[in-house]
Amino acid sequence: MYELFNWTKYESKKEIGKKEKLSYYAVLLNQWMMGHSVRRIIDNSIEYHQKIGQIFDDKEKKLVGYTGTNSQDNSIVIECLTAIEDILLFSISNYFTKFSERYKYLKKVDIIENDWSEYIDFGTNDKIIIELQKIGFSREVAKIIEKNKLVEIKDSGMIQFSKDIFNNNNEQLKIELEDIKLNYSELFKNI
Repeated sequence: MYELFNWTKYESKKEIGKKEKLSYYAVLLNQWMMGHSVRRIIDNSIEYHQKIGQIFDDKEKKLVGYTGTNSQDNSIVIECLTAIEDILLFSISNYFTKFSERYKYLKKVDIIENDWSEYIDFGTNDKIIIELQKIGFSREVAKIIEKNKLVEIKDSGMIQFSKDIFNNNNEQLKIELEDIKLNYSELFKNI
């Protein structure tokens, strides 16, 4: 994508226009699309810096030894959050969205089997979790529902909840479930 979209010319050298940063963004993107929480992504980044023993110091504009100070960890947190929000969910997502739209237009299809723009937008490549988010569940609650096998997608594409979904002890799931029941009552008729 770097060469295809000529990022060296059209993107900031501080972000995706800098080829050296692409491997870092690829790691974050992979973790994000695998459904890792933001906290887990940050923890992985801190662990990475602990292993290599170095961190880029913005003030000194050079690599320095990683000592695990609050200042260094805060810098990692800020960098991760900024990269997720500004790079993954905005810049890279926009490129994948444009690609997906163009592909659908050229191939005259409504759905792409491997739609990376959707994976980025929903923070997962799991179709069940994506469908649950589309009807209003948060990503974290959707992961709980899927993990506990409280839903399945029928051949028709319709969501079918298990009656056990009402017996789950997760408070956030209960709160979100009440809203979903109000907005999508038809999904609960057979339960």
